[in-house]
Amino acid sequence: MKNSSGDNKLNSNGLNVRSGSNPHINSSLQADSSLSSGGLVPTHPQLNINTSISSNSSGTAFNSVAANTSSYNGPPRWQYRCILRQKDVDSLRITLPEPEPGPLNNLARRVGKPQWKTILQSIHPAITQQVASKLKKVQTNPEFEKELAKFDETMLRFHYKFGVLLVRPGQTKEEEWFSNQMGSSKRFQGFLQSGALGSKVLLKGFEGFSAGLDTRSDNGSYSYYDTWGDGFEVMYHISTLLPFKNGDRQQIQRKRHIGNDIVCIIFVDGEQPFIPSAIKSQFLHIFVVIHPVALPDGTIGYSVAIASDEQVPEFGPPLPDPPIFKTSQELRAYLLCK
Repeated sequence: MKNSSGDNKLNSNGLNVRSGSNPHINSSLQADSSLSSGGLVPTHPQLNINTSISSNSSGTAFNSVAANTSSYNGPPRWQYRCILRQKDVDSLRITLPEPEPGPLNNLARRVGKPQWKTILQSIHPAITQQVASKLKKVQTNPEFEKELAKFDETMLRFHYKFGVLLVRPGQTKEEEWFSNQMGSSKRFQGFLQSGALGSKVLLKGFEGFSAGLDTRSDNGSYSYYDTWGDGFEVMYHISTLLPFKNGDRQQIQRKRHIGNDIVCIIFVDGEQPFIPSAIKSQFLHIFVVIHPVALPDGTIGYSVAIASDEQVPEFGPPLPDPPIFKTSQELRAYLLCK
């Protein structure tokens, strides 16, 4: 598996661990949930690009890049909205702000003709300089753009479910992790209450995406739920909120949910490293390992590492360098984008 880490203690044990040290990607890079080719409406005619590239191994990839302005959180600045499409792989939708704000009328001078290749290289590690040199511009027409927008809409998934598992000091086995109960870790309680995973919801009568949780009575009283962009829903399977059964060493009911997720967030309340291989699951492919850390100003931040199976392709956005989030809202935004 692959691994992304900084000082975060993560025993990769055969995993790929990706680090938060890509100097080519701005830390404000964000996935754009509402982005489709139909939404790429540029205000700069020099940067509205569709490109394609073909290879024997992965077929044809089709990319779109457009520039427009955004006044979010400051003065107007240019941002690049990008879609990377490839057969049998989910499309990547990214908004990349300009690293250095500047007068809008200087964009033409700064962008230059090859800038779109640099943008594509900056948002995906597979687009090397060699690959970028083979990208070809595609001449489009309104009918083609309409069909492309339809394709983008069919590729969107609106419902996501992620596991969340607490690891307490000294714990090294999955039986211990799945047996942790609510209230056994003040740091974990604070993490949940911080809003990093959205809002606490009452399951009984819940009408949103429930991710298999019983909204009548059986699967615990509460969970954490979030929304993102235009219609995207995320339900978290929080281990300590799932029903606990006395005498069940493996806590089968809890593992039935979390073990069938693709992604699991691991909150480690302690100094010990986390070993993903200690969890026996055929479905868990990505682990987001979070350690609470004390910041210089006395507040609590979160150090993050990401480990994924070798079969999982590279995906963004990358971790910042160092991979530490100073607030829960920064972490929430990153997790939803990731």
